[in-house]
Amino acid sequence: MSTVERLEFAKITAQMDALMSTSGTGGSQSLPASIGGTATYSNGTGDLQGTKIIQIYNTNLSNTNTDINVTTALDKAGVAAALAKVSAFAVKYESGTAGTYLTVKQPASNGVSNIFLAAGDGIKLAVGEWHVFPFQSNRAVVASTGDLLCNIVSTVTDAYYSVVVIGS
Repeated sequence: MSTVERLEFAKITAQMDALMSTSGTGGSQSLPASIGGTATYSNGTGDLQGTKIIQIYNTNLSNTNTDINVTTALDKAGVAAALAKVSAFAVKYESGTAGTYLTVKQPASNGVSNIFLAAGDGIKLAVGEWHVFPFQSNRAVVASTGDLLCNIVSTVTDAYYSVVVIGS
């Protein structure tokens, strides 16, 4: 009996609402600011679609670095994901030494294109912070030459991180 894998549903919502006020002799004002968006994913291989989920949960980086390879990483069913496209991914610095950072960056080589600008570019997350990359257009994966989603780096032995990837 073969296993059929199917993405049933995924929704990523990000919203920031802020309000600043001023007061003075000229009166007072409320100055709102807002930005946000939602990406909803269904089963399939097109944009805003996926068929597989990779989850790496609460893993200790232990003072080193690791590449997230979306062709060899196991999906939620325990099978090599072998992704050809990445639809979205999220990274969280779960726990670690206060004041330290987890670096999420494009690998030196074989990186999935069009996520970061160049090798070594990326973001730093403090303990408890996360970043979500919800793509409206899938990012192509090329086995053996463009299959490393990101490189995660820590300089402490107690850096625990989680990653979730949606793709097909």
